[in-house]
Amino acid sequence: MARPRKQLPANGLDILREGAAKGLSQPRLARSLGMGVDAFRRILDESPQAREVMEEARAVEHDELHGILMSLARGTPAEYDAAGNVIRAEQPRQLRAAEILWKTRHGYREQGEPPGASATAGVQIIMPAQVSLDQLQSLMPPSLTLPHPSLTHR
Repeated sequence: MARPRKQLPANGLDILREGAAKGLSQPRLARSLGMGVDAFRRILDESPQAREVMEEARAVEHDELHGILMSLARGTPAEYDAAGNVIRAEQPRQLRAAEILWKTRHGYREQGEPPGASATAGVQIIMPAQVSLDQLQSLMPPSLTLPHPSLTHR
């Protein structure tokens, strides 16, 4: 007799929502729900409700991280009270945070082709101007032949 399929516990959606919003990986989420990774992935595949909770929680995490990066990239001026005392020190702009935002939000890549671009190759053959057909044929491997003389340069 086969083992019964794992299901989310009664509070499983709450555990999933909280853990995914904190950025837990799928193996850690599965462990917090008392199941293996394969069972957890099966539940995500089969349960639209669990999948939706996971996507919403990941969106919360995404927005929070984006906000933090944006704050770091912009920096914040110092704040003072009415007497001129510093309440909060200035936070200078962090260029690395701005660079990360630029690359991820606007598709900048340091190397490789941009997404959607196809790799194509071109071949250019440069030959000396004055070579007779016989000389050229003698330089080529026997398996290759020159085009018909009527197709060559006159």
